[in-house]
Amino acid sequence: IAHMSGGGIENIGRISITDTTISGNTAWWLGGGIENMGTASIADSVISGNRAWSMGGGIFNWNPCQSIIGYTYPTITITNSTISDNIIMGEVNEYPGGFGGGIYNLWIANIANSTISGNKAGDGCGIYNEGTAIITTSSISRNVAYYSDGHGGISNGYWPWAKGVLLSLDESENIIPFIDSQVSNNYRYNPSTGQLDLES
Repeated sequence: IAHMSGGGIENIGRISITDTTISGNTAWWLGGGIENMGTASIADSVISGNRAWSMGGGIFNWNPCQSIIGYTYPTITITNSTISDNIIMGEVNEYPGGFGGGIYNLWIANIANSTISGNKAGDGCGIYNEGTAIITTSSISRNVAYYSDGHGGISNGYWPWAKGVLLSLDESENIIPFIDSQVSNNYRYNPSTGQLDLES
């Protein structure tokens, strides 16, 4: 399925996804598998093989309407699930680009007992975080960055266009507590050699 955003699922309310596979979807902007603007719970599921052009190959979690009174902060809770082999198509020659191959989080993400692996993007290939991501007993590995300064595992920062315009976030507000989790064996593509360099 191809959409501008939320290739597989676009949620603006409450949704519970259990024992489900979300795969093979395309978004021409963001959220190849899921675009969440509400409250989403994902359990015992697989989000794999989805594509987005710009951000959030697997999942994009955000709130474009922060100024609306009563609008809740989007929260996504992921347990016992796999986020794998999602890609940001991007604009780096024929290589992946963009941000957040697996997950692009702008608000609150709770991830437990889950695996984030094999995702590809320019930066933040496992997770690109601009909000609060709480990661417990999970593994982030074998993700590949294609920007020269990209991070294969996790990138924690903010985009200047987002600050003040969409979110009014300060970079210091971005939080990633790790509890019994592992970030290892993530890579950065080296265009000079055509090889994948292990991130230090």
